[in-house]
Amino acid sequence: TAQIQEFVGIMEGESFRPGQVALATMDFEQGSQGDGNTSDRLQACNRHFMPKKAFNACCGRQVILGSCFVLMTFSMGASYLSYWRAYNELSRREASRTRILQDSPCAAFPFIRLEKILHSNLGGRGPDQGDEGIVYRVSMSNVGVPVSRAELRLHAYTPYVPSAGRGNSLNGEWASIVVEPGTWVGLVANFWDPVARRNLTVPRGYLSFSDMDAAIAGQKEFVTVANFFLNYYVGNSTTVQVEEHTYSTTFWGQERGFKGTSPHKGTIFTPAQKRETTTLQFGPEGLQAAVFKFGSMGGPGPRSIQFAFQATLLCTRTQMPDGRMFTATDMSPGNIFPRANGNNPVKNFKQLEICTGDDCRK
Repeated sequence: TAQIQEFVGIMEGESFRPGQVALATMDFEQGSQGDGNTSDRLQACNRHFMPKKAFNACCGRQVILGSCFVLMTFSMGASYLSYWRAYNELSRREASRTRILQDSPCAAFPFIRLEKILHSNLGGRGPDQGDEGIVYRVSMSNVGVPVSRAELRLHAYTPYVPSAGRGNSLNGEWASIVVEPGTWVGLVANFWDPVARRNLTVPRGYLSFSDMDAAIAGQKEFVTVANFFLNYYVGNSTTVQVEEHTYSTTFWGQERGFKGTSPHKGTIFTPAQKRETTTLQFGPEGLQAAVFKFGSMGGPGPRSIQFAFQATLLCTRTQMPDGRMFTATDMSPGNIFPRANGNNPVKNFKQLEICTGDDCRK
């Protein structure tokens, strides 16, 4: 047992290739077909089997070869088990992504799904160390780029005051950013190809903001967006106040929000959630970077707002309190359907340059 423990300790400090195990077995068998001399077998073992220290422990000190072989087989098995687990995790993610695309009414539109936070240090305020910003892993479809996976990188270009009690997070498919009341932060978001190591210009897509509301003391949340978009969409009975300017547009939350009403999926919204949402459609030049700022008026408690790169008001179903379900553009009484630039109901997708399905791939 002591010799085996010593062998394991030496192997932990050595590096050798998995192919050496096969060479060792072959050479040992060839050596054992001779006159049966142990020294012949040891020489065969010494030629190809393992690094010198491990050889001395295993063969020179005459540890039973079977024990050595079992230990090495176990080591290789552990490596292959790690590969197998990684492969199954990747397969699971792909199956989940496929299921989401099949189930989502937004999948036919240009679709970008935020999947995971890889790094979180917005404004250099943590919780992670290192580079400033938040990095999200995303999947993409129908957006006009040759990759289906990328990263979304969000950076603060002004000082950022986070909340002491709540952190930035991923609420399902929605990124949630938190600020202290009475402050605002300027943000820039762009997509990055980690394989080619370059920024991506996304020809088609949408950026939606949700959970734009106010607190009990009346502090209103707001989002000001540079006018990179072609059209904006709000609900027919929206609670969001819109201020249009030459180079930017500001969206103000008006109605008191309640805990637990923030959306986490892009498939179904309640009428209240749709009233607090706006959707921006990328312009003809596509999106190189989205520049916006988010903040709130002074008051108690932290404030948060959510965003996702989906065509939310154009595609998300509305679930009524009585259980009825409406498609996004259904103009039946009670449904919250989208109005283009706050004016006419959305009826003609082609007129608004909205693509779905195969039209997005032309």
